[in-house]
Amino acid sequence: MKNWIVLTIVLLFFVACSPKTSTTLSAPQPQWETQTPVEVPEEEVEKVPEEPIKKGEFEKNTVPAAPVVVVGLKREACYGKCPAFELKLYNDGTIKYYGKANVENIGYFIAHAGKETIVDIQTRAETMGYFGLNSQYPASGKPQIYDMPQTTTFVKIDNREHRIANRHDSPPALFKFENYIESLVENLNWKPIRYDEF
Repeated sequence: MKNWIVLTIVLLFFVACSPKTSTTLSAPQPQWETQTPVEVPEEEVEKVPEEPIKKGEFEKNTVPAAPVVVVGLKREACYGKCPAFELKLYNDGTIKYYGKANVENIGYFIAHAGKETIVDIQTRAETMGYFGLNSQYPASGKPQIYDMPQTTTFVKIDNREHRIANRHDSPPALFKFENYIESLVENLNWKPIRYDEF
């Protein structure tokens, strides 16, 4: 019996020490590596016609430019009941208004007057020689009556722009021009807006 046990141990020793063939499986190759590409004959490939490049297409400005203020009018408060407000007219006909005191509309508003209103104001400015007037009245160095409210106007035509702060002693045409701008916006359909939209 001992002989069988010894023989069995010896046989197991030889089997364990003999060289083995690997039983581990090789990692499978991905399917796209094992398949050979199928060649499609040229005549069967559908050819999509190339769209011609339009010259100058990238040079066009597709983003609309932001509206620019072309006319402005600002009336300051006084010691009495002077109307205090500010309005800005944009080149697209939009008007923004901020009523501060002694006016019907208190707060921030927007309306649309049309581009013809802007052209009309600019034409009057050219006719009265607005761009040749002083930027301040009374002129620098002359005494000012601070009880009088100050009105500031602004006009922009093309690359020219001019701002005039008028308290008193200005040409009568400037007073008429200020009143004319104010009269154009009296009967518009105003809609309220937030202060940060002004």
